Amino acid sequence: MKRLSRKEEKKLFNLGYLDLLEGNPCPGKWQLPQMISKSKTCPDYIALYSQPGDYSHTPNAAVCFAQYDNVIDGLNGIFNAIKYERMACLEKFRRRFKDVTFIIIPDYSQYGGGPNWVNAGNLGKGRIVGLWFQKVMRKIVIPLITFPDLEWLDEVLIGLMKCDIVAFHTKCYVRNSAERKILIKAVIKTVDTLPLLKTIVVYDVCGKDDAVDSIFLYAREKNIRVVVPDNMLKCRNCNRSKKRMIDQ
Repeated sequence: MKRLSRKEEKKLFNLGYLDLLEGNPCPGKWQLPQMISKSKTCPDYIALYSQPGDYSHTPNAAVCFAQYDNVIDGLNGIFNAIKYERMACLEKFRRRFKDVTFIIIPDYSQYGGGPNWVNAGNLGKGRIVGLWFQKVMRKIVIPLITFPDLEWLDEVLIGLMKCDIVAFHTKCYVRNSAERKILIKAVIKTVDTLPLLKTIVVYDVCGKDDAVDSIFLYAREKNIRVVVPDNMLKCRNCNRSKKRMIDQ
């Protein structure tokens, strides 16, 4: 069978994102697109995707997609707009994010024991969206370290070797001791694997920083800057925590 041109591939397979991958390595078993992310500045606030009114909370605010897939994805989501080259839909997203400084790559769902092709596909979707924000929107894109289980982490990190800033979120990890141990191992693996890593940005909603301090202790011991920006839920929970202490 003859080799298809890029134009033919895009048309036959609905691969509107092929131009984003031009000259972009896709290393590893699952060929996840490589991301290059470097920044001397950090987000000082994190807004959720569904809170566009919060995007301009500060000049250095970041947008995080740490929500269910039915909120951040779907027929009219960013990935499908890119894949099917839905120009009107893409223009809507350009307007929505035009004043945002930082984008944290979307966390499309993966889960341990799930089909590998689903998990790999969702990891790849996040990278494609990250490349669109980086190459088309010229945003500072921060890769999110997300994985279905620890066995996947090596493959996830292969394409992030040229990043000096990455993100984690502590959602679902803090209150479950087993999950917290997994996250601690992931932090250690990430710090020991990425040679250029200088900064970790954490999306955390806890009212106290005790759990974050313990989870990212190894990173700080290795002189990695760990930044935990404010966000709407964290501010609310911190205020509640302070009120409980006053009332006691």
